Amino acid sequence: MSAPAYHPSDGAHAGRLLKPEEAAERLNVSLRFIRRLCHERRLPYTKVGKFVRFDAEELEAWIAAQRVEPANGVGGDARRRTSEARPR
Repeated sequence: MSAPAYHPSDGAHAGRLLKPEEAAERLNVSLRFIRRLCHERRLPYTKVGKFVRFDAEELEAWIAAQRVEPANGVGGDARRRTSEARPR
């Protein structure tokens, strides 16, 4: 049996593929950190032969998924009291 033929419409989209250096720049982190995230399989990536590439759209989705909302919905630390909320 032969391997199935590759067709670009098989779920691969024509998004821009970023090099690890470009992904690190986009996230404002070091190249070493990008490599560590890949090694730990915490960051989605694609292997192109021996090269690692990042889909720009997947990277944006990953960034959005990492967002942490404030606990009280307004911002600041929910455990801290303001001067108005202190008992007298």
